[in-house]
Amino acid sequence: MGIRKNYRSLTDVERDRFIEALFNVKSTGFIDEFARIHAEHFFMGIHQSSHFLPWHREMILRFERELQKFHSEITIPYWDSTVDRNPSSPLWNNNFLGQFNSEWGLRRALGSGPLSTLQEVESNQGRDNYDTFWRELENPIHNRPHVWVGGVMASAASPGDPAFYLHHCWIDMLWARWQLAHPGAPFMSSGAGLGLNDPLMEWPDRTPADVLDHHALGYTYDFENQLNTGQLLSYGDAGTPGNVSNPIVVGFGGWQNFKFLFAGKNAIGENRIYAVDQSGQLLSYGDAGTPGNVSNPMVVGFGGWQDFKFLFAGKKAIGENRIYAVDQNGQLLSYGDAGTPGNVSNPMVVGFGGWLDFKFLFAGRNAAGENRIYAVDQTGQLLSYADAGTPGNVSNPVVVGFGGWLDFKFLFSGVNLSDENRIYAVDQNGQLLSYGDAGTPGNVSSPVVVGFGGWLDFKFLFSGMNLSGENRIYAVVA
Repeated sequence: MGIRKNYRSLTDVERDRFIEALFNVKSTGFIDEFARIHAEHFFMGIHQSSHFLPWHREMILRFERELQKFHSEITIPYWDSTVDRNPSSPLWNNNFLGQFNSEWGLRRALGSGPLSTLQEVESNQGRDNYDTFWRELENPIHNRPHVWVGGVMASAASPGDPAFYLHHCWIDMLWARWQLAHPGAPFMSSGAGLGLNDPLMEWPDRTPADVLDHHALGYTYDFENQLNTGQLLSYGDAGTPGNVSNPIVVGFGGWQNFKFLFAGKNAIGENRIYAVDQSGQLLSYGDAGTPGNVSNPMVVGFGGWQDFKFLFAGKKAIGENRIYAVDQNGQLLSYGDAGTPGNVSNPMVVGFGGWLDFKFLFAGRNAAGENRIYAVDQTGQLLSYADAGTPGNVSNPVVVGFGGWLDFKFLFSGVNLSDENRIYAVDQNGQLLSYGDAGTPGNVSSPVVVGFGGWLDFKFLFSGMNLSGENRIYAVVA
């Protein structure tokens, strides 16, 4: 999948390849034809309508595919005009877009009007419905750079200027960002013939429905692959050395602000990500498994959840999904989440005391498929308990690991992509290790290094399932 990125991130090779491809498609007449198409349909629904964004997404995609006939790895870069807002910007240097002005007779007059600010763009990103979003994105955010560049770019034949494609790539990126942040927002028609399934002007076999998902069109944007503070990342573990996948950014920010973050199932078997916010509420999210598509949270617990030392999800020995907590008295509590607002059950005290003394506490399954609660004691042993589901009935522990478990930064259990139950740890070198617990004393296996480094940099690290039932490792960038 191609990654469209800010032109400033292009390597010299990528920049030169892109410029050569522009000259190539100019020589074939393709750019002039696109300028003609745009001018011909300028007042026919491709602007000032709900088709504005999908029509230009289709156009930019077709142009990119034409460039890829020159070199298959080319993607269109974007010009963020909230950042590059000066005629002296490197965007306009003679080794980039500047060379086209006299070469192609573009009559540019850089600086001919105002440009939108970052604050205006971010305010637009906060609009909660498509109709309001596209109107403001088109005017003023989209319109201003056309005027600012001037010349051909300010005319109906603006695709004759290469700046058009970098500008509209940015507009498409802003739409993609908004879509990922508002996954439930429907397409809203602005009039007759401008609906989700109505044909796009010039390309009657294409509709907005065909272009809503930019990933399905074969490209992504650089912001979806950057690791920024507070992002929630989702990895897959293939179960072999170093084979943890590249992450998907399923939550774009703010995840570092929680006190607890973990995954589990509610009482009705739905896969959830649980978080405790600054007010002590217990929130429940669903992860659809695609970039930015973590759902809005449900408040399943109304307060007081910040007071626990440990909080995690698991199953008791008879298979019921539970949320476990250790209170200030060292008791181990077991809750059930009915999956509706505020409906976490009253707790059962399954362990009567001493649970404050552990360094790590989490739930998982051993290699035999038995539901266990794991703990690391003050001597560094890894203990394995079973919860019978009745008051005080957590079993005596089995020592499954004889020492050294205090030295990890993270310790949690999960399932790899081969459906093997594993215990994951991050060592002092930042490696992600994967162990198997045979369920008998001292029988935790030697680890497989499934991630070669960098795992120390996260604030939270845990495993769970997304809404599609895929086993994932989740991380929050510190």
